[in-house]
Amino acid sequence: MESRVYAEDQATEVSDDEDTSVRGTWDNPGYTYQGSEEYKVPAGAEAAFVRHDTEDPDLAAIYDDTESAAALYGISLPSSYVSDAATSVKDQGDYGVCWAFATAAASEASLRKEGLAGADIDLSEWQMAYYLNHRTTDPLGLTSGDTFSLNTAYIQSVNPTHSVDAQNAYMYAGANCEVATKMLADWIGVVPESKAGYETIKKDSHAGLSDSLCYASDAYHLENAYWIAMKDQSAIKSMLMQYGAVASSYCESAAYLNAVNYSYYCPEKVGSNHAITIIGWDDNYSRTNFRKQPSGNGAWLCKNSWGSSWGTAIGGSYGYCWISYEDGSLLNSNGYVFDYGSADNYMHNYQYDGGYQNGYYRNANYSANIYTAASSQELRAVGYYTYEPNVTVTVRIYKGSLTNPTDGTIAASYTAEEPYAGYHTMKLAIPVTLSVNERFSVVMQQSSSVIGVDATNTGFWYEAVSAARRGQSYISDDGSSWYDVSKDNRNCRIKAYTVDVSLSDVEAFCTRLYRTCLQREPDPSGLNAWSELLQKQEATGANVGYGFVFSQEYLNKHTTNEEYVEMLYQVYLDREPDAQGKAGWVDLLDHGISREHVFHGFVESPEYSALCDRYGIVRGAYSSDQARDRNEGLTRYLYRMYTVALGRPADIDGLNAWCEAVLSGSGSTEQASEGFILSAEFRNKNLSDEDYVRILYLTFFDREPDPNGYQTWVDCLRAGTSREEVLHGFSRSPEFHQLMSSYGL
Repeated sequence: MESRVYAEDQATEVSDDEDTSVRGTWDNPGYTYQGSEEYKVPAGAEAAFVRHDTEDPDLAAIYDDTESAAALYGISLPSSYVSDAATSVKDQGDYGVCWAFATAAASEASLRKEGLAGADIDLSEWQMAYYLNHRTTDPLGLTSGDTFSLNTAYIQSVNPTHSVDAQNAYMYAGANCEVATKMLADWIGVVPESKAGYETIKKDSHAGLSDSLCYASDAYHLENAYWIAMKDQSAIKSMLMQYGAVASSYCESAAYLNAVNYSYYCPEKVGSNHAITIIGWDDNYSRTNFRKQPSGNGAWLCKNSWGSSWGTAIGGSYGYCWISYEDGSLLNSNGYVFDYGSADNYMHNYQYDGGYQNGYYRNANYSANIYTAASSQELRAVGYYTYEPNVTVTVRIYKGSLTNPTDGTIAASYTAEEPYAGYHTMKLAIPVTLSVNERFSVVMQQSSSVIGVDATNTGFWYEAVSAARRGQSYISDDGSSWYDVSKDNRNCRIKAYTVDVSLSDVEAFCTRLYRTCLQREPDPSGLNAWSELLQKQEATGANVGYGFVFSQEYLNKHTTNEEYVEMLYQVYLDREPDAQGKAGWVDLLDHGISREHVFHGFVESPEYSALCDRYGIVRGAYSSDQARDRNEGLTRYLYRMYTVALGRPADIDGLNAWCEAVLSGSGSTEQASEGFILSAEFRNKNLSDEDYVRILYLTFFDREPDPNGYQTWVDCLRAGTSREEVLHGFSRSPEFHQLMSSYGL
């Protein structure tokens, strides 16, 4: 099979075995598995995965089932639109860096729409192009050994009219917006034009940039990049309205150009060779405006990067063109949207994926990276890629020795729905605290069975090397049996974003309580007050914890028992609950035990003791003084009397009073049962004989009636035995006394 692949400004034919997506804009028809290999795990490995068949029709149309942004965001789409956030037309000159101009233009519009920049925003395209090929190791040293180098001779051969040499070949090599996504997610840019002006490289093709511009000068941090099929017209339009511009690519050729209107229509499904920025559309743009006429009206308004002496005019400025909705090359491409946050949102980017080429594993739903904290930090967000639309992602954070990604203690778990393929940042509602040299893993579970990894790949014009060390990255098909892909020099594309913890240990302890219990940042006066009490040892970890958990602010949240227990795990054990433990605590609360008693169980646990030691806090102790907390079995029995016999929740004062009477010896369980069953409240229910007997079984024996016993008691009532006598038959029975004896009564 032969594939057509285009270099910018010229077309060539190459075969599939030559890596068919690494020239020009690197666009691959229909989906984003570009210039990649797909792997099988070796026989006998911990998990088995199969190679993806590239002819799979479902993957060839991988974006076709994307739910449109119009539906997602409720955006009403007009018949025509021109972005109010698009920046001015730029000129790439003779270089093959249209991809960088399209990325910068889409980013500038997005930053304006998000209120992060003004109309004068101007990002450096040269900086992006330069660091595609002039890599430095990231600040944490985790991408050491990842390289990308060019085959200068090949680039010279396809650019015979330009003076290409080893120093400037990168300006002619080409790339695409997926590669740009990976660079920006690595925190290599974006930077202002003032720091790396394009006029400099236009004047001197051998000019260079300082290493400091590779990582240390970011003006903004990429948070999300959405990769959307151009076939999904409503999604592209909606995202354009939301973010101001969409980068894409098409096949630039004089054969498809109407030079009067600067309109393009290519009727063939061919690859792309030039990147542009879509800034608007017109559903009524006439089909007669095209050199070769499509079947219907409608076109995208695109900003090019060939200066203002080319193209049609919009708002009095030239440099634009129209591309038909039906253009075969555009429909064969993806749209790219870039979403940013401020450059100070996070301080550290833990990452191993410093390369730009992907390998893929199929039939795997789990991937993970294990990191070691470089200092005392808080993990506040994680970054990851999805390669299909409509993917559900669950991220779990584990801490501990971590000989594999999940053998530690789970510290957090969050789930997100990702309607689009691309890069995503998941912000953690509750930051995970990390101590210096503490190991932690980021485990990604996804509904998609396509996992992309950073991989070594050699094409006819480049060599991409992914360097990895054993124990860094893993994949799994079930989340428990893991395969270490890093021993094969591949790394999972999962990042962890952290900030340094500059607070004192005591302040950090109190800050955790505010965030995990009250779900807010601490107010300075409150933080200072609690911290001072702990520093002077006028309060213990138990005292301060009680002050938060039973504060009016928390009580006003009216949390369920399940939510309450989940909060206690986060606050006092610094982890997600284990299913069995959580179920046990919730069961106690659901059967009359107080929240204070459950609180006592957490604050006097070994795990909380270790947490207090970590922060230099005196743990202290707490015990509930409520009678209902002194004997769980008795409380369960009396609680059944309220909920089953009377059919209502227990009133706490009454429950405590009955418990106190039995435990102090001033009353007995038999007297307590008679107090309920012989009460006017119970008698007024006017139960049938059958219902009366069933209630006695449920309350006294905590079980459903056995058929023989049940019928015997019903027959007794029908024969004239009083209900009080039947009651005594239950309260004085061996089964009831054996049950009470098991409670120590």
